Amino acid sequence: MHPDTYKTLALREDTYWWHRARRAMAVALLRRYGMRLGADTLDLGCGPGGNLSIPATFRPSSITGVDISPLALRYAALKAPEIGRAHV
Repeated sequence: MHPDTYKTLALREDTYWWHRARRAMAVALLRRYGMRLGADTLDLGCGPGGNLSIPATFRPSSITGVDISPLALRYAALKAPEIGRAHV
């Protein structure tokens, strides 16, 4: 992905309606299909970290975001410094 795209996404994904609605749908599906409270959570392809807040709803024991882009992981670290990150 182009570096400017990560920046744009990082700036918009907390407030833009599409991202917010998609996160709400994801939480509803995880509730419906039984995500356990306290489960370890892994976000593959976490990008700049906007969806790392989804598992927090379920009080996980750990959340890890993984992405191929070091730039995306830097944005994710700014949004959620307490969450583990890994570069592939």
